[in-house]
Amino acid sequence: MVKSYLKSRWPFVLLIAYSLFAFGLYAWNGTDIMIPCLWTTFTGVNCPGCGLTRALLLLSLLDFQGAWNMNPMIYIVAPTMSYYMVKDVLSFRQRIKQK
Repeated sequence: MVKSYLKSRWPFVLLIAYSLFAFGLYAWNGTDIMIPCLWTTFTGVNCPGCGLTRALLLLSLLDFQGAWNMNPMIYIVAPTMSYYMVKDVLSFRQRIKQK
């Protein structure tokens, strides 16, 4: 079941694997290979989502104040993302059982 789920969601799996690798590299020795914000890159103006990736990294390192300072929206986005990821896995599992 896990293999078929990962195969059916391969773009998201690649994105998550890259993010985990980038998070680990940043946490281990401070090397930043995270994807830059395209909005800020092209316009020079921060978007409302700027800092969410780094806030998630800081949250995973249990730096709650640093995550808040990076982007307070992380405390809305992270639980919402977690909910939808769990919901997706459970619905996939239900579809597999029905077949």
